[in-house]
Amino acid sequence: MPMNGVQVTVFTRDDARLDSHVDPVLNPQEITDANLFIEMDEGSPIQGRFAIDRPALDALRGLLPEERARLGTVFLQAEQQGEPFEAIDEETVAGSRTRAPTEITERASRLLHLLYRRTTTAGQTFRISHDDPHALLWTESSSGNEIKFFLDYLLHEELVKAEHFADESMVSLTVEGIHRITAEREAVDSSQAFVAMWFDPKVKPLFTQGLKPAIEAAGYKPLRIDKRPTLGRLDAEIVAEIRRSRFMIADMTHGSKGVRGSVYYEIGYAHGLGLPVLFTCRHDQVDQLHFDIRQYSHLSWEKPEDMIPEMTYRIQALIGHGPTDAGAS
Repeated sequence: MPMNGVQVTVFTRDDARLDSHVDPVLNPQEITDANLFIEMDEGSPIQGRFAIDRPALDALRGLLPEERARLGTVFLQAEQQGEPFEAIDEETVAGSRTRAPTEITERASRLLHLLYRRTTTAGQTFRISHDDPHALLWTESSSGNEIKFFLDYLLHEELVKAEHFADESMVSLTVEGIHRITAEREAVDSSQAFVAMWFDPKVKPLFTQGLKPAIEAAGYKPLRIDKRPTLGRLDAEIVAEIRRSRFMIADMTHGSKGVRGSVYYEIGYAHGLGLPVLFTCRHDQVDQLHFDIRQYSHLSWEKPEDMIPEMTYRIQALIGHGPTDAGAS
């Protein structure tokens, strides 16, 4: 890297350099200005240059390895949403301390998908380093031992074949592993949009007069789980329908009792699957958004019908024209 700044750790290793728009070489004890930026190393799975100030830098340096791994998940999800970060602020860093870890099984599933991406020929066997930065980031891991654990999990499930060595493993996907990924993709209804929101009469017009017509105008079919009859457990039905959906729209509007825990759960599950999530919030509650989703762009609304053009545009820009869009080329 052509920079002369101070090496720093952002996610799971020394993967970036800190530099200043003013000083070509920095002494960590003399960093006091707000003209700082962090530029990721070329080997980092997340690329870019991020503005950072001294309070955020101090908070970053105080993170434990597992907290850095969770911060990596936040950045990875932002990139998957098409809204990558431009700056690292103190609140985002602090949020990784309280952010709930991703479920173990979901982390293993992410590794399986990463291995599938690297498979170019049938039956291919290839090496994966236990400190591979992409594997660490995708599995929200802070050490090579976790990568070995997830490989053993996939091996136990007969999704991969794996042979471990000192600091790397030789792996290949099994027929069952490829089938698992294929089945997950086939289960997705390319026309379905899952809507997560408060099921209260006060916000009913948001769905009927705003989100539903916007989703349909973009060429997709909206699904709000309370509108669908179910014979099983509601939480199981929610999980199944999120898995089947092409994307999610989450409205963060809430009542006097505070944020909707179920909506946060559904967002977290969608993010774990790598599912795109578009956020909305009533205009008078935007400043009440929780820190762990505040970094995402929220379409604020006052009258539901006024959001239709912008939401339709956002869906088509991020997801593409849906299969029922007569105007799609």
